[in-house]
Amino acid sequence: MPSLGLTDKQRSVYLFIEAYIKKNRRAPTLQEITTAMGARSISSAQKLVGILETKGYVTREKGLARSLLLTRENFEPGSPEDGVQEILIRRAGSVPDTPLARLLAEKLLVDRRFFRGIASAGSCFAVRAGDHAMRPDGIFRGDLVIVERVSQDRIEPGELVVCARRGEFIVRRFEALGSLPSLVASDPSYSTIHPEPLHTQVEGRVIALMRRL
Repeated sequence: MPSLGLTDKQRSVYLFIEAYIKKNRRAPTLQEITTAMGARSISSAQKLVGILETKGYVTREKGLARSLLLTRENFEPGSPEDGVQEILIRRAGSVPDTPLARLLAEKLLVDRRFFRGIASAGSCFAVRAGDHAMRPDGIFRGDLVIVERVSQDRIEPGELVVCARRGEFIVRRFEALGSLPSLVASDPSYSTIHPEPLHTQVEGRVIALMRRL
């Protein structure tokens, strides 16, 4: 079957299915796809999955809840099989809640070699560093930082992390100083920060830095 193009909405659903399968080792249900879309009716997911099936991107068995399979025949440029991964560039103060809400956001195409060892490249995103606190480590304000989304309890001491704080994204080194986790700047003129759910949230670990020289 020849490759047919996908709309932004269809691509978003396809990428959600791919990331879900990689993470959970099974396909999502139509209800889970509906929830990810932020849709009210399961019929929206049924329609989009049907289009993906018609275009040859997925196959499924009717009547089975988790029968979706990704085909390996038809991929567009920038899809997970051609060496490039599309990720979202998140902007400070605006965090999308659903995959479809991200369609209007800026995207970044990244060589998939950056994601070696990452369980799901689809869970990664990029932000622009909000300050110069990590300048001694070579990270400057405005640099594009690629982040693997993980919970704070999976971060190891010494790792670079991205945090959402007061309407901006900042990069810090995660340390355990005393009894509290701490976010430490490499520039000593910046104060150490302690994560607080209402004010400072760890969004994930830094895996790469991109800058135009």
